[in-house]
Amino acid sequence: QEIDQIAKAKANGIQFFTLSDAAMDLLRRKGNVVHKKYAAEINKLYKGDKYRSKNYLKQVQDFIGYQP
Repeated sequence: QEIDQIAKAKANGIQFFTLSDAAMDLLRRKGNVVHKKYAAEINKLYKGDKYRSKNYLKQVQDFIGYQP
């Protein structure tokens, strides 16, 4: 599915760029700051929540292979 969607995007004029290692490192470091800053808000449980994870952000990070 990913390959098909990328092909469709390219056919519609979307360009894909590969970032340099330095740019990826900067993006990762800046992303880590945001993850830490908003972790409590992301993990906050509300009265109507049916899924009550203790650390939802960590679960999502693990799922997508996020490496701080």
